[in-house]
Amino acid sequence: MESPINSNNEVEGALNAPITETTPLINERRPSYYRYERKKRWNIIKYYVPVLSWLPKYSFRDLQFDILSGLTIGSVLIPQGLSYASNLVKINPIYGLYSCIVPVLIYALLGTSRQISIGPEAVISIMTGSTISEYIRRNSAEFANSDDMNEHRAELAFLITAIVGILTLIFGLFRLGFLDSVLSRALLTGFTSAVATVIFFEQTPLLLGISSSYETTSPIEKFIYIMKHYLGECDKRTIIISVVCILFLLIFDILKGLFRKSTAIQRFPHILVIVLTTIYLSAYYDWNGKGISILGKVNTDVSIKHPVFSIKRINGLFVPSILIAVIGFVEALIITKKYSSKYKYSVSPNRELVAFGSLNIVGSFFGAMPTYASLSRSRINDTSGGKSQVSGIVASGVIYCTIKYLLKYFEYLPVPVMASIISVAALGLIEVKDIIYFFKVRSVSDILLMLLIYFTTIFFSISDGILISVSLSLLLVVRKTTTPRLKVLGKYKVIDEKTGLEKFKFKSVKKDKSLRNNSESIDDGDKYKVEQIEGVLIISFGDNLFFGNTGQLKERFRRIEVYRQIGIHPGEDPHMLDPDYENHPIQEIILDFKNVGSIDACATQILSEIIQDYHERNIGVSIIKLNECCKKQFKNSGLYDKIESNRYFNKISDCLDALSVYEPGLPHGVNWKVSKGIIYPRDGTNHAIHDGTSIQWDSSGNILGSSFSSLESSQSHENFENNFIRYRLSRKPSNFVNPSSQNKNHSIYINEQYDEPLPITDSNFSTNTNINTNHHQRFTSNNSNITNLRSGAHQNQNDSFNLMNNTNIWGNGSESDANNISLNFDITNQIFNPNNDDVFNQTSVWDSKSVKSNFNNS
Repeated sequence: MESPINSNNEVEGALNAPITETTPLINERRPSYYRYERKKRWNIIKYYVPVLSWLPKYSFRDLQFDILSGLTIGSVLIPQGLSYASNLVKINPIYGLYSCIVPVLIYALLGTSRQISIGPEAVISIMTGSTISEYIRRNSAEFANSDDMNEHRAELAFLITAIVGILTLIFGLFRLGFLDSVLSRALLTGFTSAVATVIFFEQTPLLLGISSSYETTSPIEKFIYIMKHYLGECDKRTIIISVVCILFLLIFDILKGLFRKSTAIQRFPHILVIVLTTIYLSAYYDWNGKGISILGKVNTDVSIKHPVFSIKRINGLFVPSILIAVIGFVEALIITKKYSSKYKYSVSPNRELVAFGSLNIVGSFFGAMPTYASLSRSRINDTSGGKSQVSGIVASGVIYCTIKYLLKYFEYLPVPVMASIISVAALGLIEVKDIIYFFKVRSVSDILLMLLIYFTTIFFSISDGILISVSLSLLLVVRKTTTPRLKVLGKYKVIDEKTGLEKFKFKSVKKDKSLRNNSESIDDGDKYKVEQIEGVLIISFGDNLFFGNTGQLKERFRRIEVYRQIGIHPGEDPHMLDPDYENHPIQEIILDFKNVGSIDACATQILSEIIQDYHERNIGVSIIKLNECCKKQFKNSGLYDKIESNRYFNKISDCLDALSVYEPGLPHGVNWKVSKGIIYPRDGTNHAIHDGTSIQWDSSGNILGSSFSSLESSQSHENFENNFIRYRLSRKPSNFVNPSSQNKNHSIYINEQYDEPLPITDSNFSTNTNINTNHHQRFTSNNSNITNLRSGAHQNQNDSFNLMNNTNIWGNGSESDANNISLNFDITNQIFNPNNDDVFNQTSVWDSKSVKSNFNNS
């Protein structure tokens, strides 16, 4: 190892030394910045052009599967492209095939899904055709002198394709891939079912051999009119061909559904078979001469028209194009997510939007209709063994070869065969399973929404159905997001596995007719009841708080305060729900922020106003589980200082314990009430009790000894539950001093859970009614003259009631009330009263369980 440089001369010599071949340069001793930047840019390019990622890794073992599935998809695309273009969009059929070439190649470059099939799609085609027809009807003067309406329809179709592509690309660039969540499943089910019905209405005249030029925006009106006026013109041969074709296609669809693992059945091109068979029969037997309509000669010499961007046309087509784009990419994203989940690879919705936008923009300059993914063809592609986007490239090659060499033979294709293909494809749009599911779970809102969209679409128009669908979806989303998710919590008891004792947990209170008996079952073997805490409201927020969902917060809190629960109609009378409603006012509001990750300025402003209102009405407010982000916003807005520092807690149980309204971990049978007397201080100084006197506390939460004199003769006998003094200390005060006299109090509760006796030294602890509910309390140690504890004949629910080191315990006879377990000092029925002098006249003491309490009757 070389010796380190340890002198200034050596340092200077090293700096002045000449650079030799072995001297490392600075650029060689650190990573190349430019190399890193080039790699970073290359990764970004590969992200937006996925073919650069998957093609170098492509396995040629998958090529045979992709070729076979591509041939299968191509055989399906030929009749579908011809049918959708001629029957649904009502333009030259060649444009339907053009839509299967360039857009498919663009998706192979930019798309990430390996199984979906790109091309004309039934829903998008019928929407495009309806939009064009509606535009021509409203602007009839523009086309009054036109000799070739098909060419004008084609121009409008290309313009719609361009607008749809631009909109979809914008959605992707602005990362709006989440918009597929805006449309609910019920809405999509109702809309696609309606579109399937509309498609069937449109194809019915072609299936029956009826030619009608009746135009109307209402699909069902058109259907009824045709059936009423043209039913007698049906062609029997056309009906027979339609029935045979539909049965053949349905049978194979059923077989492919039943035998999903059969490769031979799945790859059998039944659509191509029926097309080629009927083409041969039509040409051989001259079906056209016998009154059966055929496709006719497809003009392949048409020049590919570019979209004509006219302000007037863009204004007339813009809104329908938005709806077409939304429906198209939502359906496409559903398909991509389905197959990415099945084959465990990731798909980015935003990159998919960029791909669909790009293929439609480029396709509009190559004679393409609006193009998205097809669920039925994607299923065929998957079951045929498609492994990658190569299958789409093969399918586009099949379409190109058909246009170049085979299209002249398709002029004999019977129109009823194309109508049959479209009708069977439309049947696949009806999600029977979803419809059954909604009725099975009795989701009334989803069923009504589904039916509303369905009947709107078939009675008015597809455009109206789409408009109402999207509008309702946005309204539902806005309604959900602007309604704060609140829960009213109550307590229920569970068994602590470690200690074996009961403890409280907290859960949402179920809507109930009675406010005093709110309960619901907790499914853990035993049946516990969720009970509200009298005088206390625990409200839990279910989501982040921002300007959008806090506008109704004041009204929601007001209703909760009135009805004590969620879901009660505002027209309900709280007195009907709880006759004793006014005798149980709210004293404490506990706000649980456990599920709140962030809060904005508007939300803190509204919360500040709510809390200010509570303080003005002498209602305490405590905060649970406020994270750092929310705490920072609280402090910035000044809201944090409006709530006392000792009212921020991590657990609801800690808060209730400090507020003296909660007894954690007590054995079974605990009976406790919300005190209107001594509560843990809000301000660290004092707190008023019933008669206007006060108990003083210091900043550490200790009771000042001088304040105990105010407890004497605190009489308010009007209402038992609202007038009692309760000692429930969250911790034992270091300076605990007892009053010299504590007489004539309606109800004395001394609830301290400490093993050591409290130093109570009352000289005259007498004439007090209802001394009860003392679990594991030793509040009667070292006292003298404990007399007349039987005044009110109520001394119940006292567990482990220990009397020791006391003198002159007398006059406590005839105690016959219930649940005095171990009142005789020992649950094992052993006399356990050491060092108690003059214990006498203790007779006839039993509890309700007939467990005799043995007293020393000496």
